[in-house]
Amino acid sequence: MKNIKEFIITEASTTSFVNKIKNEFKNEFDNKVTLASAKANYTQLYDVYIYDDKLETLQKVNEILKKYIPIWKGFTDKELQDKIDEHHNFLKEYGEKYPWKESPIEFFRFTSRDIKKIINQS
Repeated sequence: MKNIKEFIITEASTTSFVNKIKNEFKNEFDNKVTLASAKANYTQLYDVYIYDDKLETLQKVNEILKKYIPIWKGFTDKELQDKIDEHHNFLKEYGEKYPWKESPIEFFRFTSRDIKKIINQS
């Protein structure tokens, strides 16, 4: 079990790490790219959502995440295009049935465990 000092250092580092990514997304894309968080099974989940279907936007997001998450290889251009195509197909199939104002591309998910691995490697 962690003592309080270890807990505070780890949590502060994780929050700082996530805030750096959020700030870069905000500065680069305004509200077109978001980083949402949720908790599941005692693990914090972080989901990147993109509200833009341009390949260039996905490529920029991919590069930013590769910079911050060095243990992740990133997506190829084909995989990025596949994400866009899947999103368009999803909207074609369900867009009229369940009209959402804006539906994001679900780009990537990482966890607090991933962040701890990255921080411990530094």
